Amino acid sequence: MSEPCSAFSVKSADDVSQAVREGACVLVRGGATKWCEPPAPTSEWSAGRRLAPLLLDTRQLSGITEYEPDEYTFTARAGTPLKEIIETLGREGQHLPFDPLFADEGATIGGTVATAMNGPARLRYGGVRDFIIGARFVDGEGRQLHGGGKVVKNAAGFDFPKLMTGSFGRLGVLTEVTFKVFPKPEARMTVAHDAGDLREAVDLVCRIARGPFDAEFIELLPPGRVIVGIAGHAAALRPRHDAMRVALGIAFDESGIPPAISRRSIKVPLVPSFVSILDAKLASTGTVRRYSVACNAASIEWPQDKSLSELDALLASMQLGGVALNSGRIWLGSRTGLDFLQRVKTALDPQNKLGALT
Repeated sequence: MSEPCSAFSVKSADDVSQAVREGACVLVRGGATKWCEPPAPTSEWSAGRRLAPLLLDTRQLSGITEYEPDEYTFTARAGTPLKEIIETLGREGQHLPFDPLFADEGATIGGTVATAMNGPARLRYGGVRDFIIGARFVDGEGRQLHGGGKVVKNAAGFDFPKLMTGSFGRLGVLTEVTFKVFPKPEARMTVAHDAGDLREAVDLVCRIARGPFDAEFIELLPPGRVIVGIAGHAAALRPRHDAMRVALGIAFDESGIPPAISRRSIKVPLVPSFVSILDAKLASTGTVRRYSVACNAASIEWPQDKSLSELDALLASMQLGGVALNSGRIWLGSRTGLDFLQRVKTALDPQNKLGALT
């Protein structure tokens, strides 16, 4: 049974450094849209002291500190709400191209980086890793470190910003991030087609992804509904849709708005050839699922009455790995690269104050 957390609201990088130095184990929370319940402290975390985890609330570590619309870059503190950033960029006709999730629910930019949360438009533009160019963070010894810079061409030193992306705060506590951004598309169009079955739908997804259609996103909802988004100049959307329809030899309807991604979703990277195999195993469990980024990622809503250990074993049997956003554990199934990450972890957090990698 987990011990209750002691909460501490941080307003600066100095506050974070102090908290990390004084705490036996430290957990980080931003907007609480992607929250895993803290495990009970272990001797490895607390050096033999059974102390409750210290919960760092970063919501007051907030604000856009620099924004250069002409340079298409901005810098913001880690606790800054995505919604604030999206609105600020929108006033200049710009946006976060990786399509961040849960902005309306209060997600922060730091949490988005720490969990590598990309939306469906990652297909066209790339993910968080492709747009973060600078990061400041506090490591497990309370040191304030930084990597990257505030201009796109700055590539000096170790690429800490990308290393921190998807680290779930295990390597350091983010305090500030810098991103490059893109012009916001003038208009968008979403269409859908119902394929005969899942295999036909996967084939159609691959044909669209490999074709000259420049889709912003391609989603597959079992058993065979393919949803395609295109974006750009308003006058060009209809001709682009018509060209795609003719080239593929199929009809699309325009009621293809995909459902919102649930905060209970478990992310699973995969390849299109695995979709049919995985879906057959999930179908019998009553799991709600969708396949995104042209069938290179699955979003699974595991039934609440079933143990995550079942899904863990299923993914491991297929040599797949998953990330759970709102559960008592983060990583499921198979994982690679742990030897390298553990070496980095030892350098940045030798006392394991920020939690284990497994």
